[in-house]
Amino acid sequence: MSAKQSVPSYRSHKQSGQAVVTLPEGLGNRRDILLEKYGTKESRQEYAKVIAEWEAAGRQLRSDEKIPAITIAELIDRFWPWVPTRRPEKMTQRETSRLRASFANAPA
Repeated sequence: MSAKQSVPSYRSHKQSGQAVVTLPEGLGNRRDILLEKYGTKESRQEYAKVIAEWEAAGRQLRSDEKIPAITIAELIDRFWPWVPTRRPEKMTQRETSRLRASFANAPA
């Protein structure tokens, strides 16, 4: 018999006076979702909507943020200026040259 999965609770966010529900994001992280004013009909409806969407998504939070896709070449272009600033005293010219050559030959 499997353990019953609990539903995150509706509770008061004392600092703002709003209702809040905390949902797991995965890998142990959690996110607070602020709702309407605590104790109102609107906040209870918003809570029910958030929980229903969360359940429908397989108990996963949907990310509202779109992560832009970049190519390896763009990643290297963003990374390269950072390389010599990290520990220039530890990075020899030879290492820098090898790193630059390996990036130049990387497939895009």
